[in-house]
Amino acid sequence: MRITDYSILFVIIMFPFFWVYSLHGTDDLMVMRLEQKYNQSIQTAVQDASQTMHQNEDPSLEASYDSVKLLKVDKDLLLNRFIETISINFGLENDLPAQQAFLTYLPALLVIDYDGFYLYRSTAYKDPSGNEAEKHLWTEKKLYVYEDDDGNLFRLTLDDYVHVYDQGTDQWIEGYRDELQFLTSIPLLQDAEGFENVRREVIVSTIQEHLASAITYHNNHVFRNGNAYQFIFPAISQEEWYNTIDDVGVMAFIQGIPVGDQYYNNYAFGSGRLVKKDVIIGAIDELTGSKYYYKSGCEFPYRPVERFNNAKEAAASGYYERTCYEGQGSF
Repeated sequence: MRITDYSILFVIIMFPFFWVYSLHGTDDLMVMRLEQKYNQSIQTAVQDASQTMHQNEDPSLEASYDSVKLLKVDKDLLLNRFIETISINFGLENDLPAQQAFLTYLPALLVIDYDGFYLYRSTAYKDPSGNEAEKHLWTEKKLYVYEDDDGNLFRLTLDDYVHVYDQGTDQWIEGYRDELQFLTSIPLLQDAEGFENVRREVIVSTIQEHLASAITYHNNHVFRNGNAYQFIFPAISQEEWYNTIDDVGVMAFIQGIPVGDQYYNNYAFGSGRLVKKDVIIGAIDELTGSKYYYKSGCEFPYRPVERFNNAKEAAASGYYERTCYEGQGSF
């Protein structure tokens, strides 16, 4: 056979493989573009939803650090904003059945509040006729709660403000950790680093536990309705979880949307950006009676007595400035 005959034979044999590879490459490109579109759409939806968390029960406190404790979370408004943005980006406007069908791919919508969290998830309920049914509903607020070995209870928050049941005195006290350490002998309140580690671990583990339960329940629900897709708890690093609980916000978990011969799985977080800001602490040096103010995060052997939104307020109240590098053991 001549060389041209071999060339023709090679093309005939290999053409089906090239053709299949070309189709697969085109499909991969389509999947990548769709995933990018979905990523952007879902991120926009959770960010839009998180902005509704800026409402406050007392409008006069909107600019105050302490306002975050009085946030009024309108979960239905938040959900409507999320669904509205999703509907626009996925082309589901004015199509209520399609919007309801989208919930099949939403095992959980998480709202991280200052002192607890809510989940929008598949839930069993009784319809008006008294029959068992299932649909997505909000849970009640789940609190961040911890109990130490001595039976002391802690209701934690996204910062170091805490409600504590003191087993020894049979009383509840509340305040910032650095203030409460002078009012009780509870060991955890005497250890700033230990308290912060426990606080973060408890909040993350509590959220993870309820999310895992929601996803498992959602799996059982969709299986009963003929969906063979297996929902899984997403792999999120501990560091990313810790960054997530630095502020109030909204987290959406989307799984199982068919994309070519694959499935779209992702999650997105939108922050309200309300908690973590510099706070000015007014404190007293009990040895001299002098009054000083400094930024939260600095450590001084003074007794905190007040908190301010800025240095001007602290100075006007008779406090003198201290900076972190001036304090022994500060950072």
